[in-house]
Amino acid sequence: MKTADAFPVAISSSDEAECYQFSEDELHALESQPYKSGGDHGMTEDLQVLNQPKLSGIKKFVEDGIEDYVRNVLLISEEVKFKISSSWANIQEVGNTHHMHFHTNSVISGVLHVSDGNILVFCDGSNDRYNHWSFPFKGGNQYNTREAGFKFKKGCLVLFPSTVKHYVPPYEKINKQKDDEPEITFESMSSFNHGNRISISFNVFLDGPVMPGTTEQLDL
Repeated sequence: MKTADAFPVAISSSDEAECYQFSEDELHALESQPYKSGGDHGMTEDLQVLNQPKLSGIKKFVEDGIEDYVRNVLLISEEVKFKISSSWANIQEVGNTHHMHFHTNSVISGVLHVSDGNILVFCDGSNDRYNHWSFPFKGGNQYNTREAGFKFKKGCLVLFPSTVKHYVPPYEKINKQKDDEPEITFESMSSFNHGNRISISFNVFLDGPVMPGTTEQLDL
């Protein structure tokens, strides 16, 4: 029996050789940002963090990745332009999670991983696939799995449709903190040096006119 993957979701990430190499200046710029509590994680107060001049190299890398994703993966025409509409850095302490969510007011979302070994779990949004019936499966594959988790290397860029639900499981840092090390808080971004989960998130929206030259033209 032949099986066709009729409606797959494009979750794209950098190859290992394509991962971004952060400079010390860029890491220091991220470290020195004012952070606030986002409930289960810390996030920068600046929600346009990639517009900061010291992070322009990171922004260019992200923009190049977006362009590759929309043109070569989604095959969207060059007539449609995209822009980063918001961006912020995240810090997640050991044991913390980030609840399941999706991103509104955008069409594409993404994450650039600043720390190594970050895990991101994507969720199947088709709740009524089998009319709300659930079955015991003898194995897992892309047709019966409701979640797909991936571990990403430092510098890896991940792009996906904004409507895809995702979450971060409880974080376990690579190097255990010593008993005599001070407690890390969102206000003390020395946590960059203590193995916590660090990432940059961003949203992407349309830029410029949509359907130009028609009565339905929309200028963004």
